[in-house]
Amino acid sequence: MKDFEKKSVALEQIVKNLEDENLTLDKAMKEYEKGVFLAKELMDMLDTAESKINVLTSQGEKKFIDEEEEL
Repeated sequence: MKDFEKKSVALEQIVKNLEDENLTLDKAMKEYEKGVFLAKELMDMLDTAESKINVLTSQGEKKFIDEEEEL
């Protein structure tokens, strides 16, 4: 998860950089491009985590249902 947090902090810094009124258009475009790339990576990481949680949850529910049937 450290990688996720590092990327989140980097994205927050990019947003702050983009809020700078003195940023040139060229630098703003480069920052924006980096930000979009980071945002996509973060979304992919969240999607992966969600998928893992769904699998673990469904396995846990199945196990719980199987145990109830034995009673």
